[in-house]
Amino acid sequence: MRASAGHSHEGPVHDQSTQRLRVHKLDKWLTYLSNVQGKALETIAMSTPAIKKALTIEEIFAQSDHERRLYELREKGLHDLATIRATGREEGRAEGREEGREEGREQRNREIARRLLSKGYTLEQVAEMVGLTIDETRALSERKVQELPARFGTARPVGTKTRRRKPA
Repeated sequence: MRASAGHSHEGPVHDQSTQRLRVHKLDKWLTYLSNVQGKALETIAMSTPAIKKALTIEEIFAQSDHERRLYELREKGLHDLATIRATGREEGRAEGREEGREEGREQRNREIARRLLSKGYTLEQVAEMVGLTIDETRALSERKVQELPARFGTARPVGTKTRRRKPA
């Protein structure tokens, strides 16, 4: 079934290299279908992915019922494993995003609590408004006092007011 100079292929042929490629592929398929064995079959299968796939499927059908069933189970297992991995990755990403959002909310709540404490609200008021425990609020208050010397040069307990000098 090789193309000769007097016959045309189906569809337009744009150049000679396209025509040679079609003939070359056709030659490989004809060789495969002529029941070639050994090195020639291996060479054709390695150079043409579609023929390699056809050869694999042919080998599957040539197996006994038991061997074919084992092959099918193995393929199903590999497919299931790939699905589980893909699903696990997506679930892990979703879980990571949710953890990140939760950490962001907690960080924002602590910042709001610090601001409220600096405005003079009591530990109990801040804990209730922000949703922290008294101990967590106290820890933020103590941390705020420890940060003050570095930021402002002096430390004073949270909630105490500074006295203003009266003009003279």
